[in-house]
Amino acid sequence: MLQFVLGRASSGKTYKVTQKIAECITQDESPVLLVPEQFSFENEKNILDCVGDGNAQKVSVISFTRLCDEVERINGGVCGRKLHRF
Repeated sequence: MLQFVLGRASSGKTYKVTQKIAECITQDESPVLLVPEQFSFENEKNILDCVGDGNAQKVSVISFTRLCDEVERINGGVCGRKLHRF
């Protein structure tokens, strides 16, 4: 499920997201946190602090660049299938 968390600065957005991620982990889900490139490390650290070592490995903190790389890896890159419009 895609969920946007919006709000002003210091309104608790990061806290809300980490709590939702911790909740997903307790339900045996594998959450994905999509962040800008410059915030990847900071968010990985926040997740580690919130859920601990073992559970932090269940969370994918992925940047837009890494997301593109992952899609390309799964679909075969240059030699893979082409995406077509319907």
